[in-house]
Amino acid sequence: MNRLSVTINDNHTEKLDQLQERDNIDSKSAAVRWLFDEYEELKKEYTKSTQEYESKLERIKSEHEAEIKQLEHEYESELEELRAEISELERELEQERNKTRKILDEREEKTELIKYVENERTVEQQWREASITTRIRWRIFGMDDE
Repeated sequence: MNRLSVTINDNHTEKLDQLQERDNIDSKSAAVRWLFDEYEELKKEYTKSTQEYESKLERIKSEHEAEIKQLEHEYESELEELRAEISELERELEQERNKTRKILDEREEKTELIKYVENERTVEQQWREASITTRIRWRIFGMDDE
């Protein structure tokens, strides 16, 4: 063994004395060696614990990554289904709008036709009710738009 001289403060000296008494160590040098050994043992335990922790962390992370990927896949599938449904609903909406436009156009045509027929009835009724002189005047000059 190599000899080493070390200067330590009073607090450390007290701790070495306590260690000697507690663990029945016969000298301060043996207590320092015991501390080095204990330090190495704790360092190994710490390294082992750290590695185990990192291993568990990686395992948990990979498990959650798999879950996240699965959820993303499910989300994408559901999103595609919803997009397809939206497209279908938009197509149906456009069809309904076209039907509505067609119905409104037909209604407008029918309304114009009804007005025309009512106007013709009115003209025909006026013609029947008019005197012969009025009819002749209408034939020559045309009917008034009253």
